[in-house]
Amino acid sequence: MERLPPWSLALLFPLLFIAIWLFVIRVIALAGWDHFARRFRTDVDAVTGLPKHGGQTGSTGSQYYRHCLDAWVGADALYLRPSGLYRLFHPPIRLRFAEMARVEPRASMRGEGVRIIMAGSDKPLSLYGPAGLAVLKHFERP
Repeated sequence: MERLPPWSLALLFPLLFIAIWLFVIRVIALAGWDHFARRFRTDVDAVTGLPKHGGQTGSTGSQYYRHCLDAWVGADALYLRPSGLYRLFHPPIRLRFAEMARVEPRASMRGEGVRIIMAGSDKPLSLYGPAGLAVLKHFERP
């Protein structure tokens, strides 16, 4: 049996690393983000006219997105998209406030935030930091 030349390993490792990274990102998306993307996907990649809350932490069921969510809170909806390499397999979503069945304050080691249950869904979405507090503020208005 013939051995591979050492330089072939230098070529094989980056390709294998990229393949594993793509697989992991897809599994993460399937475990949580896809549930919301099926119903709430939007073509709006970045919302103009609204302040961007970058580096937010959130979770979709069992999947955590630590400091890698971009969020915009508008008058009628919350827009979310993962930042950087997580955008692959994670389309932006728009969660309309009118479709939110429950919005509850949430505090954890990640900070203060909000837990959102959308109408017709049993999977929670949690958002911590300034964007989560802005969603809470929207529901505290008289």
